[in-house]
Amino acid sequence: MQELHVHVVCKSSRPRIERTADGIKVWLQSAPEKGKANKELIERLSDALGCDVLLLSGSKSREKTVGVQCTQNELEEKLSSVK
Repeated sequence: MQELHVHVVCKSSRPRIERTADGIKVWLQSAPEKGKANKELIERLSDALGCDVLLLSGSKSREKTVGVQCTQNELEEKLSSVK
């Protein structure tokens, strides 16, 4: 499992994912209440990366660490398609 650092922006009008120097930044439409944003984050990352994704830390923070079920090479290849 590979770890990926994620910065989350909630209540965005347009969801998107961008690559940053230290991980990725994800804009979500959900509000950060009752785990809605965390659920949307996992769903969007799973779809974008084509791998299983687990929230490892940061469940109540904008800075999160997720675990991605793939090899390092696979993760780098999939992240290369993210701007």
